[in-house]
Amino acid sequence: MLAPAVGGALVALVGPEPTLAWDAASFAVAAFLCSRLDVAGPARTATVSVFRDFKEGWKEFSRLSWIWSYALSGTVVVALWLGGYQLLGPVIARNGHLGASSWGIVQGAFAAGLLLGGIVSLKWKPSRIMLVCVCANVPLALPFLALARGAPLPVLAGATVMAGIGLDIAIVCWNTAVQEQLPEVLGRVSSFSSAGELMSVPLGYLAVGAVATRLGTESVLLWSAVLMISASLALLLVPSVRAVRRLPAGTGPVVVAAATAVVAGERSPRGRNGRTPDQVARP
Repeated sequence: MLAPAVGGALVALVGPEPTLAWDAASFAVAAFLCSRLDVAGPARTATVSVFRDFKEGWKEFSRLSWIWSYALSGTVVVALWLGGYQLLGPVIARNGHLGASSWGIVQGAFAAGLLLGGIVSLKWKPSRIMLVCVCANVPLALPFLALARGAPLPVLAGATVMAGIGLDIAIVCWNTAVQEQLPEVLGRVSSFSSAGELMSVPLGYLAVGAVATRLGTESVLLWSAVLMISASLALLLVPSVRAVRRLPAGTGPVVVAAATAVVAGERSPRGRNGRTPDQVARP
């Protein structure tokens, strides 16, 4: 929480170039510390095939609509968040009434929100884990609205705290859901989800920057907030998102008989592996 505030103060006092140089040096220190770790990975067998892993991962990813729909929504939310908050936020703070040093306070408030979200997640174990995950992404739009309306620093900081809380809760819920439901193909399925979100990042930066130059930052931030909220809440219309439940402690994924599985009001055909195409584990 202190690092963003210190960074903002350094930018205001000595400028961005020395601050970035100091930041680069910190990465070198981190790399040295990581090089001292002795971590042994599992031995790879001769039968492992990248193409087979890719095929199996894609098969599971495309089969589960709650996975790919959340990843699709994430491509929109992540691109707009980075383009609007990370790209336009510092520019608005520097050129507006807030000042460069205040952005460090805003970033510190966001870090405080992440910490509070982690504390909440330690205590709160929601059953409808994906519903909570979806709704927790909505507060990410609050800093956009505050920036667009030229809100004072305390209001903007409060908005970023709420965004941080929501984001951390969403991260915990998402990771818990995929680890419970897909333990055997977790890495392969997660790679597809991450790839979709990461590929949209450069497009988000380019699009937000270009549109802001033409229409102004206020319009871009307001529309970005609307799109982020819409992309998140649209997931509530996906039946399989509403169907995912947190498993009881110590319980592995449960295979539900196809005869009792109903997705979107219709019976889903049983796949060759004995599971329905959109089946989720339930207690």
